[in-house]
Order: sequence, then C-alpha cells, then structure tokens
Amino acid sequence: MAEAAPPAPAQVPPPPGGRQTLAMLDFSTALGVEAALMRAQLPATFTVRAASPFVVASDLSPVELDRVIAQTLLPAHRAMNNRYIRRPPAAPVRVYLFAGPTSLAVLSRILWKDDTPPVYGYSRKDRNMMVMDIATGGGTLVHELTHVMMWADFPAVPNWFNEGLSSLHEAVTLFPDRLQGLPNWRGGVLREVIRKGRLRSLSELVSDPDFYGKNSDVNYAHARYFFLFMQDRCDLKRFYELMKAAPKTAAPKTALVHAATVCSIPEARLEMEFRAYLPKVLGP
Repeated sequence: MAEAAPPAPAQVPPPPGGRQTLAMLDFSTALGVEAALMRAQLPATFTVRAASPFVVASDLSPVELDRVIAQTLLPAHRAMNNRYIRRPPAAPVRVYLFAGPTSLAVLSRILWKDDTPPVYGYSRKDRNMMVMDIATGGGTLVHELTHVMMWADFPAVPNWFNEGLSSLHEAVTLFPDRLQGLPNWRGGVLREVIRKGRLRSLSELVSDPDFYGKNSDVNYAHARYFFLFMQDRCDLKRFYELMKAAPKTAAPKTALVHAATVCSIPEARLEMEFRAYLPKVLGP
C-alpha cells in the first residue's frame, strides 16, 4: 500500500516572538516554546515531544515515537556527552522524524521550500535541526545527532572529521559511556577503491578542500574507516580532544600528528598501520 501524503499544516500563528526569543529564555521554557512552534507548523497528525535538549516531531504513532526517543535518541545523546561533548547546544534542537519518504518530501517542500531533500536525512546548522526518514533505521538518526552535538562543542571541526565520526555512528552498539562503531555498507565502497588501486593517502584525505565534491562517497567511506581504525587500535576520545584543542589555523596534516600520537606510533607508520588494518575489517 502506498504511503499517503500528509495533510497540509494548519495555519496557526506561532507564539509571540517566535524562535528569536529562544536564546533569551531558560532552557526548560525554550523547550516549551519550541514545541509550540513546531505544533503550529505541522499537521495535526504529528506528535510533538520535548526530550531535552531536543524537541521531536513525527508522524509515527506516539508509541513508536516514544520508543525511538527512549531507545535510540536519548541513549546516543548520553553516550556522546559521556564520551566527547563538553559544551551542549545553546538552544533546543528540532528533530523531525518522518515515517517514510513521502511525508519527508512533501513537508520539506512545504516547510522549508526544499524540493530535493536527501533521501535518508540531513542536519542544518543554520536551522538547528535534524530531518530524516526514520523508516530507514536508527543509523541516520545517530549520524545526524553526532553532527548536531559537534556544532556547539567543536564548531571548527573539519569536514572530513565531522563526517568521519558521524558516519562511524551509522552502525553502532550503544553503551552508557560510549558508542562502539561497527563495519557497515560503506566498507563496500572502500573495498572497490582498494581493488582498483585508487585509495588516496590519509594526508590527501585530510587536506582535500572539496570533501563534498564528486568523490564524496569515497571520502565518506575513507573517513569512516579511518575513524573505525582510530577507535579499534588507538584512542579516538583523545584524538577528538586534541583536534578540538588545535588552533583553527593549524595545517590540515597536523591531524595526522595527533593521530599518530594517540596511536603511540611514529607519524611515518600511520598510513602503513591503517592500510594493514583495512583487510581485517573489509574482508576479501
């Protein structure tokens, strides 16, 4: 049965002051204001929940939505805080969990004038929000959550680092104090590049000014598996801390100095160790 398009949002005026007031409110009050704003913009079929620091809206059933919040969103948020994050978001983060691609496409066009939203989901720093088709699974949710948590804590994060850590969290086991990344489908992309003898060096990856360009699928896979290596063989938490503390003017290749430090190996061996690790997680 085809997924039905959602009804049009009701034309309800937002609370006085709108989102511009949120930065001036205490966080608990801001959550309530944001929840009211989201209810005003969405069809009546949507459920809105405040789950600090998030306000979550969805066309899932209330029971299904509560399950996603309790079993994925909040545990991943706690694990991120315990492992990496020291500076929380300054304002409530809006989370839109669409039950399927139709409602995502229709409401993205109505709410944000976006005719071509990414199929799985995305996050927007300028709007302090996460949007996704939750039917694709929790991996996208934790990926986008990682972006959101780094916006406040590590605002100068390089693109390769941002996507490397976020995509690592697409497939994870959640523990109270950490997120344990696992191999995932991006390994197939990397395996094919290696088979063709086209895998770039780590130095080229971290220095590339066009991470999101024509080779973005390979760049995502390369960065993700470098972070899996850092998690499994080194100290990813310490790597995050060193990168966050580095001056904004530091050369991109400084990242490899930090990586070698937390791996307790000379920088000259980092590439070799990483490439020796890959067959063990990618397989033949």
